[in-house]
This record gives sequence, C-alpha cells and structure tokens, in this order.
Amino acid sequence: MDIETGEKVFISQFRVFSSEPMVSPDGKWIAFKHSRSTFNPNGTYAGSITHFAVMPAVGGSPRFLIPVESNDLAGYAWSPDSEHLIFNWHKQSGSSDTHTNGIYRIDRQGGNPTLIFAEPEGNGAPIYYANGTHIAFHGHPAGESTQFGIWSIDANGGGLQRLSNNQYNGFLQFIWEP
Repeated sequence: MDIETGEKVFISQFRVFSSEPMVSPDGKWIAFKHSRSTFNPNGTYAGSITHFAVMPAVGGSPRFLIPVESNDLAGYAWSPDSEHLIFNWHKQSGSSDTHTNGIYRIDRQGGNPTLIFAEPEGNGAPIYYANGTHIAFHGHPAGESTQFGIWSIDANGGGLQRLSNNQYNGFLQFIWEP
C-alpha cells in the first residue's frame, strides 16, 4: 500500500501460499516463507515444499534462498544494512533435513547459509541489535534448562551471554532498542 495515497499496490501473483512477510530496513526487499503443494503423478497430494524467499518490495520475481521443511524455519530477521538475514533453523519432529540446529546467516542474494551459533536444544527467533554487532534470541542454549531465557551473542556467534535473570516457558517476542 502506498502510505501517502492509501492506494493498494499488487506486487505478486504466486498462486501459492506465502507467509510471514518482513520488509528490509532499507525498504527495498521483502523476505517471506513461500509454500506450494506437490502432487503425485496420480494427482494425489504429496505434501508441500517451503522456501525462504526474498523479493523486491516494488514487486517482481522472488529469489528462493533455501528450501526448508514446513516448520523448520522458526523466525528470522534482516541485518540493519539489509544485506543478509539471520534465521533459526530447527529440525522439528519428523523432519528429514540434515542441517545442524541453530542460528544461520544467509545473503539476500542467495548462496549457502552459514551456521553462526549451534543450538541443539532449539531457540527462538533471532534479532539483530540496531547497529548489527549482536544478536538476541530466546532459548535454552547448551541444555541450560527446559525453560527459556533471553540470550545474546556477537554477530559472529561468540560471546554467549544471558540477558534475563528470569526463566520463561512461553513464547517471547522482543526488540532491541538503541
């Protein structure tokens, strides 16, 4: 939607299910999950294929960054410079993916994702500090406990530090503020 005029602008026609759109900090890109159904040769439903994708905010073709199984992509965020994204790639029960659970970084142009913080127990949606030097997430690293806390790592995955003294078992959403 054009903010000044209120006019709705059509930017895609995928004929598939897309979800969780997130506009980049520079306003030029939209990241999202893109799913489509697949069918067997006899026409019966075979499942779905989900990709982590990026497209220009003004419309155009999506760039499929990586295929992910249904719920294995558990939150993502743009870098402050809009050049890459971080995401929590966590194998769910029954997943056939062979990746290591943890927080990954991928360039918005595509390529192979880079593991920046391994987390065998799972963690929540990562988010960058405003200047891009640190990443916060909720989780329980290294089997700390079965309850979640808020944690910080530097942008390269080192310097693990617990930020919260309380433990939470619920889903948390939070933002860094300068």
